[in-house]
Amino acid sequence: MQPRGLDSASDALPTPARRLSFALGCVLVATAIRYALNPVLGLQAPFILQGFAVALAALYGGVIAGLAGTAVAVLFCGFLFVRPVTLGFIPTEVDDAVGLAVFAVLGICLSIFGERFVQTKRQRLAAEARNAYQTRINEELRKSHEALANKEAQQRAIFEALDVAVVILDPAGSIVDVNEHFLKLHGVRSREELAASTRTGKWPEICRLYDLDGALIPVENWPTSRMFRSEAVHNLEMTARTISTDRQWQGLWCGSWGYDANGNRTVMVLTVIDITDLRKAQQELRVLKGLLSTCSHCKRIRDREGHWHDLEKYITDHSEARFSHGLCPDCLADYYPEFHSNP
Repeated sequence: MQPRGLDSASDALPTPARRLSFALGCVLVATAIRYALNPVLGLQAPFILQGFAVALAALYGGVIAGLAGTAVAVLFCGFLFVRPVTLGFIPTEVDDAVGLAVFAVLGICLSIFGERFVQTKRQRLAAEARNAYQTRINEELRKSHEALANKEAQQRAIFEALDVAVVILDPAGSIVDVNEHFLKLHGVRSREELAASTRTGKWPEICRLYDLDGALIPVENWPTSRMFRSEAVHNLEMTARTISTDRQWQGLWCGSWGYDANGNRTVMVLTVIDITDLRKAQQELRVLKGLLSTCSHCKRIRDREGHWHDLEKYITDHSEARFSHGLCPDCLADYYPEFHSNP
């Protein structure tokens, strides 16, 4: 199947029926004009107008139209514009026969020349159609690439603006892409450095992971390794320590696989949220709630396990409240009367 542009170029050329019709029309018009001039010209110059008609037909329709026009013109000229013929189409005079033969040869030559002209025209139209088609394709490709580049730029801007560390890996475990937040969180200066470390299996030289009890987690139990084993990684909380900065932080890991239409894994997307500040805030935000059991005499407080604690120590351990000590006026008067002055 040809491209649409080349089909239109082929459609611009005349069909064989149109070529033959045009050739016949040219010869008929030339014959009519020559016949109208017959009282003036007589038997002189019988082939001039027919020659122009054959040339025009050949230039329009090529060798087919030229030969058809030549054949029809020879018949018309032989019957109408040369001396009467005998024995069919054989002229009675030698010079008439020679004239018809020369005209026929000239018509064949004009037909061959016309065919070359038509072929050149066809090639030129095809070249123009190909150029127009290629130009249109190039313009469409340029627009597609520009739209794709703009889309990628937008996605990259969103990817980098995320306040979540994101790493994308292929099914072989090689890093496809990471955002800047991931690099900063793991203390890596560039994507190349991170890719080189992961290719050589040096993840532990970038950071260490610990469970909530402080035990070191081996690499085979890291979120990426667990995902390769088709284990779920969702809101997995661990403690991480970045080697280069010696910073310890709390992280929340989530991961998922991307699949193609056949169900094959294509990419792994792993996100990490730094929840260090959140956990610190939760630890600092300790509020006493509920019913407290106190001793009516010594005012100590009993916890859920049945142990009794001093009031001040219990409140200090279970809230952000701190105690400062002084004397109220009544106690000052009872215990230190020498420092008490009556109002």
